[in-house]
Amino acid sequence: MRTRLIEAREARGLTQLALADQVTGLTQEVTRLTRSGIASFELGDSTPRPETLTRIATVLGLPERYFFWPDNAPKPSTTFCRAPRSVSPILSTRADRQAKWAGDVASELSGVMGLQKVDFPKFDIPNPEALTGERIEELATQVRRYWGLGDGPISNVVKLLENKGAIVVRCELGEPRLDGLSHWRGERPTIMLAADRGSGARSRFDAAHELGHLILHRAVPAERLRNGADWRLFEDQAHRFAGAFLFPQSAFMEEVLLVDLDALQPLKLRWKVSIKMMVKRAATLGLIPPERERHLMVNYNRRGYRLNEPFENAVEVEKPRLLKLAIELLVNGRGPDAALDLLPYPLSDLERLTGISPNLFSKNHGAVVSDVIVLSFKTPSEPPSEPTPTRHERGTLGEIVPFPRR
Repeated sequence: MRTRLIEAREARGLTQLALADQVTGLTQEVTRLTRSGIASFELGDSTPRPETLTRIATVLGLPERYFFWPDNAPKPSTTFCRAPRSVSPILSTRADRQAKWAGDVASELSGVMGLQKVDFPKFDIPNPEALTGERIEELATQVRRYWGLGDGPISNVVKLLENKGAIVVRCELGEPRLDGLSHWRGERPTIMLAADRGSGARSRFDAAHELGHLILHRAVPAERLRNGADWRLFEDQAHRFAGAFLFPQSAFMEEVLLVDLDALQPLKLRWKVSIKMMVKRAATLGLIPPERERHLMVNYNRRGYRLNEPFENAVEVEKPRLLKLAIELLVNGRGPDAALDLLPYPLSDLERLTGISPNLFSKNHGAVVSDVIVLSFKTPSEPPSEPTPTRHERGTLGEIVPFPRR
């Protein structure tokens, strides 16, 4: 129970003292629950009385059964959080714990239905600090080749990642400087994107950035992120990977004829990347000198593009669908009670993490299963492992815009 209590408290962004004070506020008893009392529960030195646990569950907005739910899924690996180091650790930890909840939901669902098989390439990168920019460009190209993407624009990055087995969540993180995070859970990756960010182009970059961490930094231990220089290096590498993955160097050199704020606007519509990203990529690839980059960014800010680039509404914000469709399938196939019994979370959290309709459990809506994300219930004869996609399923895993050759 103690690990669940820690996880729930941190997922709500509360300190031990804040939780103790709020629990005490629910009772008229003279005896107060103290910070040391919460610490004792979390250390396993003592167990809360039933009435105390009820109050803790009420404050945290969770059913009591959550605290006794088995935690059998693989533990998250190192979490990469895309946010300035000045962001409160409480907020970044809260997002990390909620991303774990999304992974736990996926783990529970995978026990009754076949989720997408994970199909991520693996590279031997024991020392990521030795990666050069050119090598990162090569790795981004190899990921594209592995997934059969060619060199053209990717129509939907989030759909692509889900089709390759990633759990992708998009929800408000409560901190505008917190763009997203990612980690591995055993062999399945989880990516959380900030819904606070309303720009479709920038959200696509955030998704590609997290993919960069998953590919490049899988072997990095958590303690290395406490070093500011290492953290900055890994963030820069993920930036380089994201740029190369979204707009490959060969295509960039062919299509970007003039690095100018106006000339880049049509390319934003074609490649679904921000103007700022293309300016930075041009500088990274040596197409413009640092002085030109600074001049462009001054004009960029002067035009108000930092808050609202041209054609922002033309690039759709990509929304995850895998967990939403899986829960809809479960509710429509086996009823709301079966879904609630399987998932020990309140509806408000399931709605926020998966995007299900608020009234899904009160009214049985028909779920439309996508022709790309293919879900079905497991039969009793099936082993608990995830099934391999059929040839037809593998053929529909990605949507790629053809790249015209000149």
